[in-house]
Parts: sequence; C-alpha cells; structure tokens
Amino acid sequence: MIDDQLAQIVLVRKSLMDHWRKRQENLKVEMEEENNKVESSLRHEKYKYEQQIAQMEKHKTDLLNDRNRKYEDL
Repeated sequence: MIDDQLAQIVLVRKSLMDHWRKRQENLKVEMEEENNKVESSLRHEKYKYEQQIAQMEKHKTDLLNDRNRKYEDL
C-alpha cells in the first residue's frame, strides 16, 4: 500500500517535471522568435535610416551643383 502511494507521488512529480521542462522549451522558442522579430525590425529601421541619409546626401549634392552652376553663369 505504501509503495503504491509512493509510486503515485513519484509519477506526479515526474509529470510535473516533464511539464515544467516542456514549458521551459516553449519559452525558449518563444524568446528566440521574439528576438528574431526585434532583430529584423532593427535591421529594417537601420535600412530606412540609411536610405534617408542617402537621399539627403543626394539632395545636398544636387543643391550644391545647382548653386555652383548658377555661380559660374554669373
């Protein structure tokens, strides 16, 4: 009788431990997915920022070229 009770306790604790391990694995996967989303978002924002800088540089160059042409025409 005591062995049966002890066996039930051990089985319950083993199932709790298995459940805990499975939950930990799921959390790890979820964290990796979130990390990938954040990294992807950061890369996207960096790309947009670099594109804006390139557009501003081109605009600046165009303005300078235009003003130089006007100055040379004087």
